[in-house]
Amino acid sequence: NVISSGIIYNSFSEEIKTRVKSAGINNDSSGDIFFETVDGKIIIYGNSNEITKKNTVLEQILKDLKNDNVYYSIIDLRISDNPVVK
Repeated sequence: NVISSGIIYNSFSEEIKTRVKSAGINNDSSGDIFFETVDGKIIIYGNSNEITKKNTVLEQILKDLKNDNVYYSIIDLRISDNPVVK
């Protein structure tokens, strides 16, 4: 998953790359990849399956959140067909 986090980061759009401060892997049995943004938000990416789909969903979520001026702390993309924003 360490290598996968680099592959995922490189697949991000330039706009998302500028938002990402760090990457990590959950220290539990899931080993989910996550990213922390410069403003303290967490993006739980899960594994490296469906990178293109997850990136498209992430871009749309970020656009919608910005347009609606919604407060959030976590974006969970582990299930790309059903992302969760908390």
